[in-house]
This record gives sequence, structure tokens and C-alpha cells, in this order.
Amino acid sequence: MTNATTVSITEASAAATTDHWWEAVCGPLPRRVGRRLSHVGTDFVYVPGAVIVAEGSRAERFSVILHGEVEVVVDGAVVATLGPGEFFGEVALLYSRPAAPAAAPDALPRTATVRTTMATRVRELDRAELMTLMDAAPAAASRISRRAIGRLAVMKA
Repeated sequence: MTNATTVSITEASAAATTDHWWEAVCGPLPRRVGRRLSHVGTDFVYVPGAVIVAEGSRAERFSVILHGEVEVVVDGAVVATLGPGEFFGEVALLYSRPAAPAAAPDALPRTATVRTTMATRVRELDRAELMTLMDAAPAAASRISRRAIGRLAVMKA
């Protein structure tokens, strides 16, 4: 992620969004589950105009927007704007076949480019971390799966 950098986001905003980041995806969880998820994933901060993922590239991460805003671009056209609590990257990770441990996963290419419109903080999870989230929080698994199915349906329409 060469576009990640440190940007000024207020401390209160950053703390509020990263302490319980999973609530954006699935709502409140029991304390023991929250403790388990608190260390899942890595936060990145992107400058305005940064491309987080590029259409057609290899998918390796699921991202939850904690602060800021991104545009979703397909074939050069902006098709959506996402903000805090929204996520992207689930389609390619959920619908790719994991490969043998020594080999790279048989990944679907990214279906869209996602770029920031302002300073944006995201929590990024790899495939194993996404599965940890979905196993620990059935509400997250349901929301993420429904969103992936909806996005696939739109793409095929």
C-alpha cells in the first residue's frame, strides 16, 4: 500500500473509530468477542486522491472505512460513494478459492477501483482475519455476505 501515509485526523475521531472498529460492520458485541477482534486487522490512513485498490488487481484485503470517504469507480465511472461504517473488498475475498498454504490464493480480480476523496482511515483485514471476524460475529458474516451477493447481482445485471 504505497498510498498510505500519516495525515492529521483528530485524536478523538481516530480513537472513537478504532477502539471498536467492528461495530461499524456488525454492531455491539459481547466484551470477550470485542477483545478478540480488537487486534484483528491493521489501520491505514490515506491522503485525498489515493487509490486504495485498483480495478483488475489481485484482491488480498477487506477494508472497513473508519473515517473519511471513498469513491468506487468501475470502468472509469463513479458508481458509489462510501463513508464511515461501509466496507469494500468482500466480493473478491469471499468468492476466491483459497489455495494450498504454500501457494497464493486463486483470487478474483478487484471489480472496482476505490480511491479516497479526503483523508481516510481504514481497517484492513486479510482473508484469515476476515474469516476470524465472520466466525466471531454472525451479524458481521450475515451483513458482509448479503452485501457481496447484492454487489455481484448488480455486476451481472
